[in-house]
Amino acid sequence: MSSTFRMCSRSGFSNAEMRQSAAWMLGGSLGFATMAVVLQLWFGQTILSQTLLYSSYPLALILSSQCTYLKRYSRAARWTILGATLLAMFLFFLGVTWLAHRI
Repeated sequence: MSSTFRMCSRSGFSNAEMRQSAAWMLGGSLGFATMAVVLQLWFGQTILSQTLLYSSYPLALILSSQCTYLKRYSRAARWTILGATLLAMFLFFLGVTWLAHRI
C-alpha cells in the first residue's frame, strides 16, 4: 500500500515548487476575494465585483500553475500563457455572471 502512495507522489516537482504553488493559490484566492469585497463596498454589487468573487479560486488556480506545470517554459512565454488564460477565464465568468443576472 505504501509503495502505491510513493508512486503517486512522484510528480516531477520539488517540495519547494509545490509549496510555492500552494502559496500562489492561497494568496491569489484571498487577494481576488478581497478585491471583490472592496469593489462591492465601494460600488455595490455590480457584475464586475461578483464576477471577481466567483472566479477568485479558478484564477488563483491558474496563477499557481506557473511554479509547476509551466516552469519549463521561458518567463515571457509563461506570463503570456498565464495572461491569456486568466483573461479567457475572467471573460467566461463575466459572461456566466451576466447571463445569471439576465435570467
